[in-house]
Amino acid sequence: MLRKNYIEQPTISEIGKRIRSAETGLPLGKKPSSIGKFINRWKKAVGISILGTTLIGGTYIGDTYCLNKFYELPNGMPEKEYVLTLTEEREDKMYSVQPNPFTLTENIPNFTFEGRKQHNSLGYRNGDQEFSLKKPEGQIRIEAIGGSTTHEFPFVMDPKDTWIMQLGEMLRAHYQLSENQLLAINGGMSGASTNSLLGRYTLQDQFLGLDIIIASMGVNDKYALYMTKTGKKSGIEYIIADDYESDYTHYLSQKVLAKPGKIEEWLLRRSGAFRLFYIWNISERGFEFYPRDTKTGEYNSEEALARVENLLKRPQELGITKNLNTLIKLARENETEVVIAPEPQIHIPLSGDNAFTRYKREMWKVESRALEGQREIMKSLVQQNDGPNKGVHYVEISPNSSIPEDKDPKTGEQRHLRDHLYDGIHPSSREGERIIATILFKYMLQNEIIEKIAERRNLRLTKSPSVTRTSPDEKPFQQESKLKQTASNN
Repeated sequence: MLRKNYIEQPTISEIGKRIRSAETGLPLGKKPSSIGKFINRWKKAVGISILGTTLIGGTYIGDTYCLNKFYELPNGMPEKEYVLTLTEEREDKMYSVQPNPFTLTENIPNFTFEGRKQHNSLGYRNGDQEFSLKKPEGQIRIEAIGGSTTHEFPFVMDPKDTWIMQLGEMLRAHYQLSENQLLAINGGMSGASTNSLLGRYTLQDQFLGLDIIIASMGVNDKYALYMTKTGKKSGIEYIIADDYESDYTHYLSQKVLAKPGKIEEWLLRRSGAFRLFYIWNISERGFEFYPRDTKTGEYNSEEALARVENLLKRPQELGITKNLNTLIKLARENETEVVIAPEPQIHIPLSGDNAFTRYKREMWKVESRALEGQREIMKSLVQQNDGPNKGVHYVEISPNSSIPEDKDPKTGEQRHLRDHLYDGIHPSSREGERIIATILFKYMLQNEIIEKIAERRNLRLTKSPSVTRTSPDEKPFQQESKLKQTASNN
């Protein structure tokens, strides 16, 4: 007779006894005394208190670490703004871009924040202003392309206050045109480099029938000059920069642009500890490497600067050169005037002595040299394309620029563009945006760009400098009815 080999399963009652025995440390079947019960309850209370303190402390540490860690991550990462939004537990999504397989990121169509529509259905930051890809007969179209300094969300909350929209106001007032006759388009995209912007121009923008395209860029391209994804954070291999790729794949990774799933989102909204883990995971994925000293771990600005200088000696191999050359070629084939206007950036000294402030002080030397080198490349490209004679223009936006009506409300002193760059890069006020718009407006008038377009397209213009709005306090479009009536009479 075969013997059955099996383990006898305990009953539910026996399982309960074993659990109680494990909890109390008493032999099976023996009940704890009243003192023992009190001690057990005290242990549970202490355990719960420790757990609660850990969770609360973890939430605080997690959020604090996240906010500090974000400074080391590149602009334009959807996860960067996404996690920031979740730490504030907002129902509105603050990130304005989403992954795109061709352009890395794209603006979210119909994006709305706090009840105000920021993007139209095509993804342009024109608010609730809709328009078709096909240009109507008799309309002039001007688009601004660039990164967050063009897009300007959330730095300027009203889309009408961005510099490209204010430029459109000025031109319509000067030439007595309606919005239907002159359309300004905000094609800015947070975190976009020339790679992403060229991709979108090829796939979409060129079909808008643009008459003028204003390219304000440079800040997001500079990262490619001093960052690497090879893992060699220091040493001669880093300086030689043989790993540089003109499509920026040497430091960009498509993987980091994946949006969190529903379970991840639920946890991110409720757990600072999970946010800490999440952002730590983002920063350790190898999205980008700054050069670091192999012993101290501090940022090595000398090696980064050497890498930048090495790459600037080979301008024809750089991504910004190839991308802008291609953009200019495609735009001119479409009879579009091209205006290159590099983004201004200033250094804001930070107080304190920690890893982050030391990094910012040291890396500014690198960043300023990279920006300077890129501006020289842009100027050279304009000259190579015969400049304004062939419809290619260069406009310098200086941080020292100002307009007479922009005064400090407290002291009455003249303010400059640099006074509006709260983080050294982004104008944070309507007045700061207006300074940029005014610089471009004056250049376009001096070079008669609108007149040349009108002549080429047989459009009738009426100059009327007397209706040009110059006061920053004057409400947008307050002369709209008058302009439309004048335009309709024409």
